[in-house]
Amino acid sequence: MLLNGYGLFWVIIEMLRNEKDYKLDLNENTYRAIKTLTNTNIDIEEYIKKCIDDYKLFVEEDQKFYSESLLDRMLEYERKKAINQANGKLGGRPPKTEKKPNGFQNETEKNQSKVKESKIKENKIKETKEKENKEKEKGQKQVLTEGNDPVVLETWETQFNKFYSAYPRKVKKQKVKEWFMKNTPSNELFSSIMDSLEQFRASRDWQKDGGRFIPHPSTWLNQRRWEDETVDQSSFDDFKQLWEEAKNE
Repeated sequence: MLLNGYGLFWVIIEMLRNEKDYKLDLNENTYRAIKTLTNTNIDIEEYIKKCIDDYKLFVEEDQKFYSESLLDRMLEYERKKAINQANGKLGGRPPKTEKKPNGFQNETEKNQSKVKESKIKENKIKETKEKENKEKEKGQKQVLTEGNDPVVLETWETQFNKFYSAYPRKVKKQKVKEWFMKNTPSNELFSSIMDSLEQFRASRDWQKDGGRFIPHPSTWLNQRRWEDETVDQSSFDDFKQLWEEAKNE
């Protein structure tokens, strides 16, 4: 099946996501690999150049190109992953205390262990509350500029605009807006929603038959579809293998 320009863009995004630095070389090897992998009639070199110069979808740097939005999201994902791993180590089980020769644990050591575990839990709760308070203190507003007049947007409005702009099926706009106004997702949750949406957009199910099987955006949000596993992870695995083979030809 031949890809159109829209489908080709998301194939290239998936290729970028599979690279260690989320960037691809601007050379004949890359163009040839993409051509082989996608079996498209589109001139790959010209297409990428237009995405860089005309549409500003990619950025060229040091003979490589990348998607700025993808790079930002992946770096944020890696940062959060590192934090979660560090927190997991901090919040792990306390070390086992030594036992006395008679088989009974010293009561003092036992109590110290409980106190330590309790303090860890209290610190986590305190950090969570402080974070929530800071977000409230910041206010739920963002100032943008429209012409010469400042436009004040609530945080949920900014999130709605970003989500609806990225969602490939433009229907039930008011319902989507009402969802964001009602739920006001945190920055962390919104980041997870957008990361998941990007994976769904690149999936085969959403790209086939002109996007016929893409659900309404309000349905996708109400059913918390962003928590689902990647739609067709096996296809991504196959895709990655094909991409590596194409690069080595």
